[in-house]
Amino acid sequence: MTPLELARDIDATYLYDILSPVVRQTVPPVTIQRLQHSFHELIRSEMGRQRVEDERLYLPVVEVLLDLDGDVVWFPIKSGYASAVCLRNSLICFLPGPEYPGANV
Repeated sequence: MTPLELARDIDATYLYDILSPVVRQTVPPVTIQRLQHSFHELIRSEMGRQRVEDERLYLPVVEVLLDLDGDVVWFPIKSGYASAVCLRNSLICFLPGPEYPGANV
């Protein structure tokens, strides 16, 4: 439950404005669906399709943080090599090696 949802549950209307996120960017639903599909395929390829099915693993739902400043959202992928996936200007990017922010951390 988010703070805004809690405020709504207790009818604290005076908190609505300060707890409501400021939408700074939008991402088309089809882009989010493609990103989620690609992310799920990455998980299946890394773990093995059969294992994902046999163990009935829950694949995470992709949600975009619309209240962030900037045009790039990225996350690292822990694997045998340094890499990351990012969303840049509504395009899904794969960033191998030290080309992504935080690679040297």
